[in-house]
Amino acid sequence: MTQSRDELHELRLKLSGENASHQKEAVKQVVAYMTVGKDVSSLFTEVLKCMTTEDLEMKKLVYLYLMTYAKFKPDLSILVVNSFIQDAKDENPLVRALAIRTMGSIRVEEVTEYLCQPLRRCLKDDDPYVRKTAALCVAKLFEMDPELIESQGFIEDLLELITDSNSMVVSNALAALQEINSVASKPVFVIDKKNLSKILNAMGEANEWSQVFILDTLSTYTPRNEREAESLIERIIPRMSHKNAAVVLSSVRAILQFMSNIENKKVLETYYKKMAPSLVSLLTNPPEVQYVALKNINLIVQKYPTILKGSHKVFFCRYNDPTYVKMEKLEILIMLANENNVEALLKEFKVYAQEVDVSFVRKAVRAIGLAAIKIPSATQRCIKHLLSLIKSQIHYVTQEVVVVVKDIFRKYPNKYESIIGTLCNSLTTLDDIESKSSMIWIIGQYADRIENSDELLESFLESFDEENPEVQLQLLTSTVKLFLHKPEDTQELLQDVLSTATQESENPDLRERAYIYWRMLSTDPDVAKEIILGEKPLIEGTNRKYHIDLLETLLFNIPSLSSVFHKPPENFVTNIKVFLREDEEIENDEEGILQVEEEREKEEEKKQEETTNTNQNIGSLIDFNSESKQQQNQNIQQQKTTHVIQSQDIRQNKNNNQDEYGMGLSQMNVEIPKKLILDAEKGEGLEIKGIFQRRENSIFYELSLTNKTQAPIGGFACVFNTNSFGLKPSGWLLDGVLMPMQTRVSSIPCPIETSHIKHQNGQISNLVQIAIGKDSQVYYCQDEVPFTVFCTEDGKLGRSEFLKSWKNIPDEVESLKEITDLTESNSNIIKLKLENKNIFFVAKRKADELEIMYFSLKTPMTDYILLELAIDSNSNTIQLATRTNNTDFVGMVELEIEKILKEY
Repeated sequence: MTQSRDELHELRLKLSGENASHQKEAVKQVVAYMTVGKDVSSLFTEVLKCMTTEDLEMKKLVYLYLMTYAKFKPDLSILVVNSFIQDAKDENPLVRALAIRTMGSIRVEEVTEYLCQPLRRCLKDDDPYVRKTAALCVAKLFEMDPELIESQGFIEDLLELITDSNSMVVSNALAALQEINSVASKPVFVIDKKNLSKILNAMGEANEWSQVFILDTLSTYTPRNEREAESLIERIIPRMSHKNAAVVLSSVRAILQFMSNIENKKVLETYYKKMAPSLVSLLTNPPEVQYVALKNINLIVQKYPTILKGSHKVFFCRYNDPTYVKMEKLEILIMLANENNVEALLKEFKVYAQEVDVSFVRKAVRAIGLAAIKIPSATQRCIKHLLSLIKSQIHYVTQEVVVVVKDIFRKYPNKYESIIGTLCNSLTTLDDIESKSSMIWIIGQYADRIENSDELLESFLESFDEENPEVQLQLLTSTVKLFLHKPEDTQELLQDVLSTATQESENPDLRERAYIYWRMLSTDPDVAKEIILGEKPLIEGTNRKYHIDLLETLLFNIPSLSSVFHKPPENFVTNIKVFLREDEEIENDEEGILQVEEEREKEEEKKQEETTNTNQNIGSLIDFNSESKQQQNQNIQQQKTTHVIQSQDIRQNKNNNQDEYGMGLSQMNVEIPKKLILDAEKGEGLEIKGIFQRRENSIFYELSLTNKTQAPIGGFACVFNTNSFGLKPSGWLLDGVLMPMQTRVSSIPCPIETSHIKHQNGQISNLVQIAIGKDSQVYYCQDEVPFTVFCTEDGKLGRSEFLKSWKNIPDEVESLKEITDLTESNSNIIKLKLENKNIFFVAKRKADELEIMYFSLKTPMTDYILLELAIDSNSNTIQLATRTNNTDFVGMVELEIEKILKEY
């Protein structure tokens, strides 16, 4: 949104006036517009003039404006440095703190250079408010320039603040050090015996939010022995009585970390009893806080099932609880269920199953079934309750009962089949996918005990073609089971299902399963019967929903969003770099991402089958056959009248390396060398250089045009021929004319359009053919598109997702390539090079003398592309393994990776 010229003009007059009250009113109005998203950056100079005021409120407003718009006006932001430096020396500590906070929040390198002296002075200020503000400023500055922070000794200054007499200063210093640790290549701060006691003493005097910072820092400490762990827990347990839920959860996090160092079960039981009341008291908070507490309690109970023993009644749902709170309470009640409380819980679940909220009712019915699976002695009572719920004739209740009973049958086969008749009478109410699949499974599994099983199954098969794939798969399997139980009566039925599945279905999973069954039955029916009707492993009832490694990660992240989402931070936090310490590796266990020896064997086998050059046909230029030159000229003339993009003259100032607009050349990306695509001879005096680049989540074609004639040139335009990527310029014209011996640059947005995709000679090519127009002339040239410009910013996979995706891609499609003569084999430099191109680091591990690194990337043309780099530092070689479901672009990926790794 933008403001009208009249409004901006009126504000500019007020800001430039001498009346202080009018200035303050205008600044308030500017900040108000800024807050609602209106662009007021044109008033930057006028707002800066208001910085010299003595009015603290107005100074805060001006600083707020600066923090928002300084990054868009870096050349003008340098003008405020003197004012910042003077304010950092002000007698008022609020002004000093405000100045240092604002300077740290302005992400402009020109301002950062002048921040060091004021920051060093504020870190040693007499006022604790200024010191605590300066401590956080160090962390902000480290994110922008880590080398500057280390060279100026600010890390040592932060470490000194840990011994400060003010607890708020200590907590902010710890928060800053932890933030720096999270992004630094190696830890800059580790708790040791010397500073541990000082941190604990500060915790006793700190306010509630300072306690959170201190507790989070303490949770990273590893006690030297059990005795020290117990001592630390005793110091932290009193914090669990705090009224602030954040303090309680941070205390829980620290205590749980220290409890992992204690093996004495009696001591652990004592701590369970001390923690339980505090965890339960969290449920007295508002619903939103309750929800966060319940998500964290869910994780804690999974790891420590007895920690809330006897506290199940606290989690009973109230009539006025929001649905999201009720659902979480149900989860925990299921975990707390045991032989002693199951009767009370079943009564509660049955009451919940009669509520009006459908999702909550389904969850309650599911809870009864889980109780039956978890507690064998209560199964009969659970089934009794489930049968009574069927009599209610509420369709969604009946559907959920069928799903639950199926699981009970899988846990206790051949034990409770007497209720199958009741379930069969409710077939007409089954209209959702899961209940249909469950009922079909029951019919197939117990076809020999259901007299009319063939008729029941036929009723489902009537709509086979219209069913969901999950239901179709279950129908296929159950029909085969029915045939094996009653071969004489169902042979024709089986033949029809197999024919439909193999000849008419478009679902590859259904076709493949049907073919497998067909071959098994036609080869050896006895073996098929043994496999298909053989005993299956029983399902288990357990509290633990997550793998122990994931559970440990989530518990360590209490009380962050990770413990609420039940996902590791890297799975949902985007736009950040994840740094690993040098010694951090993937465990090379049985379920590691890949085994080195296996991969080496596969590599040797595939080397013999590799083709000499996957891209040997890429690079030949062909004529533009899609349209005549006359039609192209018409298109170019049309673009001249409909599209305009901004371009700027490059008038370099040799002294300050800035153009006439005061913008540094580095911001225009002209320092990146462009490729000559049209020389002056061919272009009749017009020389053009270009390069494809990616920025701001989009692809741009950066062009540099030079007029080497003695006459002005004008009327420029550009057209791309259809290409393998669908790149198409959104239309562009240079503003004005290109004077003799003048150079101008333009940046052309190049979106991907599927209608513009066409492979040259049927093969994928990384060349784009270009038609450049000036006045009435058209010149033809071509340029190469680096594959990395298509790598999107959301291409990072978490470790677990990477592992799952790697295993799901068949070994046969894996491509192997050896890269030799590397300029650098250091893993950190390789990681930096690739991540700079949106090829994201996932993990690494060591195997023998090799260092194995894993990366992921994503493009609009492909799904995720997975990479494994086996680095041999001794020979300066890399074995590159590439896996993706779309193999069309693998050759380009390999060539691009090789090019990046060989760059200096």
